[in-house]
Amino acid sequence: MTRKRRGPVSIVPKAAAVAAAALLLGAAGAETFEVPLWANDDSVEVLPEVVSTSSHPCGAAAIVRLSAMPPYRRDEGALGTELIVETGADGVEIGRWSVPLDYEPIAISGSEILLDLYRQRLWIGADGSIRREGERRSYPALAPLECPAALLADSAYAQCATMTDLSDGRRRTVRYEAPCT
Repeated sequence: MTRKRRGPVSIVPKAAAVAAAALLLGAAGAETFEVPLWANDDSVEVLPEVVSTSSHPCGAAAIVRLSAMPPYRRDEGALGTELIVETGADGVEIGRWSVPLDYEPIAISGSEILLDLYRQRLWIGADGSIRREGERRSYPALAPLECPAALLADSAYAQCATMTDLSDGRRRTVRYEAPCT
């Protein structure tokens, strides 16, 4: 695995790595999905849910088999996710989703957000649930907007957009990470 890292290296003791693996795999028999996550240190190579590791333009990545998204934790743990944040009109956070790398937001419906990932579309719930999109459909386009300065503090790749909620038609504003390349 490459030594290039996305952020601070986090060393996870072996017992903690095994506990994290059990959490990521979820309940036995649950549907699993292969998604890219950040590989924050070399301990990911021994985690049973890691399918492969590779270099990424922004650090190192791992393809991980899981049944639910792990919670977003900034710069913590062997495996890391991206974060999508929903804000109200006043710019205050009102919702969030922990999501894989290299995604494009497509649609939003209630507490789920639809992401286009390489060769698959997944609905990710605010609670970490994952389900595959049944039939590939077209959705209303995102309307890009300028992010408030406060939302740009943590990222050089932050983008903001409004999306029409498929469940009730209201407009919702999200901040997400554009690809770093």
